[in-house]
Amino acid sequence: MAGEDNLTPARSKEEARARGSNGGKRSGEVRREKKLFQQAVLAALEAKGESGNSVLVDMIAAQVKKALKGDTRAFEVIRDTSGEKPAEKVEAQVKNDNAELLKEFLDSKKK
Repeated sequence: MAGEDNLTPARSKEEARARGSNGGKRSGEVRREKKLFQQAVLAALEAKGESGNSVLVDMIAAQVKKALKGDTRAFEVIRDTSGEKPAEKVEAQVKNDNAELLKEFLDSKKK
C-alpha cells in the first residue's frame, strides 16, 4: 500500500496504545469537522435566495432551465438525482470456438 514505507512498528504496548488513542482522537475531530461542514451546507441550502425561495429550490430551477436549453449534463444530473439513473449493464459473450475451453475451465473448478 502507498505510504507504508514510513511506518514504524510500535516499540511497546504503551506506545501502541498511545498511537491508537491519538488516532481515535484525530478521527473524532475529522468526524466533527465533516458534520459541521454538512450542517453549514444544509443551512445554506435552506436559506432564502434572491427569488424568495430556498437556495436549493433556486439551484434546482437553474438546472432545469439549463436542461431545457439543451444542456445534456444538466439533464443527466436532474435524472440521476431524481433516482432515474439507468443501471449500467455489462454483457459478455462466449464465442463458439472458446466454448470447449470454457467448459473445461468450469469443470476443473468443480473438482
